[in-house]
Amino acid sequence: PRENVIPKYWGGSLRVKNIPGSTRRDLDASWQTRFGRDLDSGTVMSVVDKKEGQGDLWKLELHRLVGSSSEYGSNDHDAKKRNVPCALVLTMNHAISDQGSVNLVMDQILSDIVDFEGRKDFGGVGNPAMIQPVPKCLEESILGGHSSPSLSEEDAVHGTASPSKRTTLSSLLKSPFSSSFKDLREYAFGKAKEAITAETPPVFLPESPKHGDGTGGGILTPTSIILSGSPWGTENISDRRSCVQYRILPPEITAALIKKSKARRVPISMTLAAAVAAACTDFFNENEMDDGNKSRTYKLLQSLDTRRFSGATDPGDTLSCQAGSMDLLVGPLPDFLGRKIRSIGKKEGGETNAKEKEEAMDDFWKVAKQSYEQTASYLKWGDAIEAVRLFDLGMNVCDIGRLVDSYATSSASKGRAWSAGITNVGEYERQRVVPRQGVSERGNLQAKRGDYEIEEIYYATSHARVGCTFPVGCITVKGKMSCTINPPWPLISEERSKTFADAFVEILKVVATEQG
Repeated sequence: PRENVIPKYWGGSLRVKNIPGSTRRDLDASWQTRFGRDLDSGTVMSVVDKKEGQGDLWKLELHRLVGSSSEYGSNDHDAKKRNVPCALVLTMNHAISDQGSVNLVMDQILSDIVDFEGRKDFGGVGNPAMIQPVPKCLEESILGGHSSPSLSEEDAVHGTASPSKRTTLSSLLKSPFSSSFKDLREYAFGKAKEAITAETPPVFLPESPKHGDGTGGGILTPTSIILSGSPWGTENISDRRSCVQYRILPPEITAALIKKSKARRVPISMTLAAAVAAACTDFFNENEMDDGNKSRTYKLLQSLDTRRFSGATDPGDTLSCQAGSMDLLVGPLPDFLGRKIRSIGKKEGGETNAKEKEEAMDDFWKVAKQSYEQTASYLKWGDAIEAVRLFDLGMNVCDIGRLVDSYATSSASKGRAWSAGITNVGEYERQRVVPRQGVSERGNLQAKRGDYEIEEIYYATSHARVGCTFPVGCITVKGKMSCTINPPWPLISEERSKTFADAFVEILKVVATEQG
């Protein structure tokens, strides 16, 4: 876009970075540096800046090549004729956005640019997006949505909790003996019991002399924080940062993976969760040459788009954060399950290898099925609603910020509450576009708008201070899946981050192409 005709409603948050390099490698080095820095920097965290007044909750940075290049043709003034790639880095405060609504923003920007540049007088956009009211927060959308019609059901499960369970927190506190408050108590006690009585406690960190057995202090760390206000043992976390890896799953592999998941009657999100868990089995054993006789349970953080819950009231018309989550407890899984899966096809045949292959793939699909059953139960029996209500209660009666900070600095937990995380945004082109003035029907997002075409999309939220040890985010555009893996450094070294990312993708490729 021409810098002197940028639409005013972009709020001055757009920065253009001209890269003197001339290759895709130069472009990737530039935008990936910005992506990594912004992911942990908190540059869009504050609503108000004391010096400047109102602060930005989001910003854009366009990275484009300006050097001559044999890779993209002659160095003329019209980069579009040479199909020169550029990268748009969009940084947002998670309080106002999630990946679904970010997709809306990206598509709106591209379509507006195409319309804007097509007008000789640069007179604006022909059918501008309709101004939307301030969206409801997630709690209001889920707990206060009983009077609004249901949207589409969650992809993984047909049918969720009944609208009668959607009682606001204030109503519950006024009626502590109501059936709804009983549901909340049962959910909270159930989660506590799950953590205390687990036969095999989940591991959150790779086993090592530094991290101990990897359980992060178990139930003792959060208990010490609640009772004393601080964990037993703290450490400096100022040097923690995200070690971001970017990977691509080709269209043919992505399509095969979806087909294989359907054949196994599990959603693709559960297949991705199983792949993350399988990859973890290769990295949580201190002795990587061990025969793998030990088994471990892993706790995964699975992101959910609450707009798909029955009864949710957010229509998905504008920028908002409607991202929920749930815990998946998978296992016990044998150490090096991922390595066994990745070795399939690399060995010559034989009865022993055939048996190992069958056992490894059975274990993999058991995890996918286990994840699906837990997700189905979570949605069907109302746990999704109780989880939102419990979080709402915590926000009202506890200093959540202090608790998170205390957990982040705990020398036992290292800020790790989950072994890994999985976010599957889904297919970019399946989302609807923003409502526009003078346009009655809303189409779907498009990867190609005029001369501009989206090649890849990468999305991540920071887990450097607190969160998952191995967070993974996936989004599919033009049939290929883009994967972002961003574990915390120095808890996970850069080399191990790269190895984990490679292992995750390799497991998916084997699962997609394996016969049987």
